[in-house]
Amino acid sequence: MITDVCTQFYAYEKPVSRGWKAERQDYTKFGIGDKSEKSLYRARNNLVTTINANITKYSKFYTMTTAEPIYDMRKFLDKFTNFKRRFKRAFGFDIPYVAVLERQYERQKKYNLEQAPWHIHLVIFLDAYLPIEKLSALWGLGYCWINAVEDYRQTGRYMAKYLTKENVAKNKKAVIKSENLKTAETVLLPEYIIPDKYDFGNSYIIYIEDLNYANKCEFREIHHF
Repeated sequence: MITDVCTQFYAYEKPVSRGWKAERQDYTKFGIGDKSEKSLYRARNNLVTTINANITKYSKFYTMTTAEPIYDMRKFLDKFTNFKRRFKRAFGFDIPYVAVLERQYERQKKYNLEQAPWHIHLVIFLDAYLPIEKLSALWGLGYCWINAVEDYRQTGRYMAKYLTKENVAKNKKAVIKSENLKTAETVLLPEYIIPDKYDFGNSYIIYIEDLNYANKCEFREIHHF
């Protein structure tokens, strides 16, 4: 899978068949414990891939919270929808983003709240300057700040840590994103080939050895020969 940030090589333990349909007999859903682990890995992998396909060195990584605790996810998402409408009115276009909601357990403990309230982490794919003061005013519900990431190419992996089993287990949208984002190109190789044999310029190669790509992948910088 190729993006502007990296090239991903999938190393499968078993052969991958194409054009084959399983004759499944039992459609009983997995229990939460069995399902959530794989669902979490899949959601994290998709999140990282989406970010890598759209990220530039000028993209912004923000966190937005509310002064008044919001415990209901749907209510928080309604507030976020209103924010997106105000953003479009202010700038004349829809905000290009990918976001993850997270519960604030430290805030719950510190202030002895009845539950852990929600806040949101989002990557905004805009190269233009976006003043934090204006973004905070458009949000209008509490604090808004920029998260520092040493290397923008690591933003996806940094963002993935906020995606938890709780989001996936609730059968809610674990990741929310705007429409018309770029998708990564998938390249199928006839066999597993050592990446060092290829010249990808100054891109990054990700080795995927298991489902937990977002946590265990290895980054190697490949230069021209």
